[in-house]
Amino acid sequence: MDQTRRAAVSVILNIAEGYSRDSLKEKVRFLDIAYASANETQAALSIIQGLLDSEDEELQELYNRYESICKQLFVFKQKLKTHIE
Repeated sequence: MDQTRRAAVSVILNIAEGYSRDSLKEKVRFLDIAYASANETQAALSIIQGLLDSEDEELQELYNRYESICKQLFVFKQKLKTHIE
């Protein structure tokens, strides 16, 4: 559970840190880290659901939100990368 919390916190902190960087390349690097943390969080939520053998609606909603966050981060960092190359 602690690892899940750390991964979830890492998402927002890396987005914030990347936003503060001047170079686009640095921004993308921090978005990559945030994206990895969002995927880690989503995977952990899936594991928790399996371990609890639960159909908990709140847990499913969190999983769905992280799925959306992952997609948004991926698209955003891909768009930024096109401006680097």
